[in-house]
Amino acid sequence: LSADRIQSLVDLGLDLNCPVGNGARKHSFESRYEELKSYVEKHGHIFVNKSEDKSLYQWIAQVKTSYNRLQVGKTPGIKLTAEKIRKLEELGFEFKSQKRKASVQYVDAGTSLYGQPKGRRRQTKETEPW
Repeated sequence: LSADRIQSLVDLGLDLNCPVGNGARKHSFESRYEELKSYVEKHGHIFVNKSEDKSLYQWIAQVKTSYNRLQVGKTPGIKLTAEKIRKLEELGFEFKSQKRKASVQYVDAGTSLYGQPKGRRRQTKETEPW
């Protein structure tokens, strides 16, 4: 398109900065950071549940992945500067992924009526998230 045609479209109100393709909207780091900050202020913690805000939850996962890729010298999906990392850490952000999972241990099952060991039994304990 020529510059005149582009200007005509802008004059008609066409937004040339709108998303293209499937309509997916890209958020800036700052807008996501502000969303996370609001979440922390509202809930008192930084651990966003997927069911509460799937989009913010996914962004957090992308930040963690980007940080881990940066640590091993790979290209991150999200450009993380020292300033961005500092801001996230001030909110309490933890870059190491820590998933809630059961911790399995084997403990003595005790002794039988005759004093013989019964063997070992499996004991499951929930670990703390994050």
